[in-house]
Amino acid sequence: MARLYPDDYLDTYSNEIYSSEFETLEKLKTGLSDQYEIFHGVHWSNVKGKAIYGEIDFLILHPNGRLLAIEQKNIELEFRKGDLIARYGINQEEKVVTSQIVRNISNLRTKFSDTYPHLALQIDHILYLPTSNYNAAVPMNVGRIVDSSEANSLPDIVREILESFTDSLPKNLAAHEDIHRFLMSQLKLIPNVGVLSEQVKEVSFNLSRGLSEWVQRLEFDPFRLHIQGTAGSGKTQLALNELSIANEKNLYGLYLCFNRPLVDSIKKFAPNPQICFTFHELAKNIADLLSIKVDLLSNQAFLDLEMIFADHAVQLANEFDYLIIDEGQDFKAEWRDLICQMVKPEGRIIWMEDIGQTIYPERYINEWGGWVNFKLPINFRSPRLIVDLINELQLTGEEVVSGSPMIGELTGLRTYQKLEKGSLFKATQIEVQNLLNNGYDPENIAIVTFCGANRSELLNSNQMHIASKSIKKLIGYGSDNQPKWSNGDVLLDTIYRFKGLSTDAVVITEVDFTSWSTHVKSKLFVALTRARLKVVIVASEEAANLIEEKVN
Repeated sequence: MARLYPDDYLDTYSNEIYSSEFETLEKLKTGLSDQYEIFHGVHWSNVKGKAIYGEIDFLILHPNGRLLAIEQKNIELEFRKGDLIARYGINQEEKVVTSQIVRNISNLRTKFSDTYPHLALQIDHILYLPTSNYNAAVPMNVGRIVDSSEANSLPDIVREILESFTDSLPKNLAAHEDIHRFLMSQLKLIPNVGVLSEQVKEVSFNLSRGLSEWVQRLEFDPFRLHIQGTAGSGKTQLALNELSIANEKNLYGLYLCFNRPLVDSIKKFAPNPQICFTFHELAKNIADLLSIKVDLLSNQAFLDLEMIFADHAVQLANEFDYLIIDEGQDFKAEWRDLICQMVKPEGRIIWMEDIGQTIYPERYINEWGGWVNFKLPINFRSPRLIVDLINELQLTGEEVVSGSPMIGELTGLRTYQKLEKGSLFKATQIEVQNLLNNGYDPENIAIVTFCGANRSELLNSNQMHIASKSIKKLIGYGSDNQPKWSNGDVLLDTIYRFKGLSTDAVVITEVDFTSWSTHVKSKLFVALTRARLKVVIVASEEAANLIEEKVN
């Protein structure tokens, strides 16, 4: 068997997330003799947070000093104008694989030359496509393409390349010992959070799109579908899918939610962002059409808009072909009938909510006669350890089921002293710094305060930096009602505004409560389910003790 570096590759961080890459690693390990050394960067980074070998998945070293780089792509590639094109993610972002290959090999040569300036590195290359068949031309700068038809022969192909005779090797070819020493020097390893982040987003997207597929198969009349889906079950993807299908059919409709940040996020991906609103934005549009003035800077602005909607929504009756409601648990009961009457009798209405995220308990709607009800308790976004904590703390009426392949990390818990000035900020800053030290990008860290904006010590502080990173927070609204944000790297916001969004790492701070009320459970559930990888809780001693008692 070949020797592996690092050799603890079956760790709990990644062996399920990267199942295809680990299958390849196992195939190479068992198919090559112990004279071969395999350096793999499947899920590792160096201490500076950069991927060890760029996007090279495997480096195979032979005793003769020759090196083979293998890049694995588990997607279909398109040959276009001499280049290989890959499409990634929800938006099918295009990347030129050929230039990636050239850049990765060049970077490896440069790093080696910095260490051994008088020695040459001989690198051959394989582009490995285990899940697809490739019949087009092989572009320049790509050594060899091995597709699914040759997948079982991969170890034989590796031996053929590295053991074949060639008289074109440079005279100053580096010795095996030099290359081994160089590659080992790169192995100051921590899990590559950046790579994990992209993989987790991709995997959770693929898993949670099942909700969209099932809804498309449902047939009933009138189409009034009430979905109770837990956080991370795919509700946002369903909304985007419904918007795309309706747009293709030239249907006229609306997407409505409660939170401004959520609708702003939806607009980035929706094919028709001009029909996406919060409830209060829709009410403001009605006011504008009727030339009714509303002072948006008034403390009564939201109530004024709700009264305008109640008085005039009837003018939009039977106007729309479809309606999508997100965050339905935040809508007042009297709004539902007013909103739904805007849809034609034969139209399509999907009402999505999560009762576990009911942070306005007085608004819960319990009567759904005439609707088809669909429950989905599976969370595809949160790592298993976070879901386990949610269930241990009994934050929801029904147990949440983990659908993520990611095990994740234990949730951190740090206390602060309520009566000690600066204690809250210091404790929060320590946890942000820990995340930065562990490789999290500041843009992928959110500090979420457990209390509202008016009561938050952090949000009302003049402090605009934390852990040497600038803070991004809401500083007001313009005359056009558009939010104004401070320029910053690490987001600081309330749980009320961040609900509906997600990021890699979340620091839940200003957690202070003395009993397990339904409201406290709902807020903590919302906060915990915002993280794709890691959560830390910064709590008062009273709240920390209650959390620890439940877990123990």
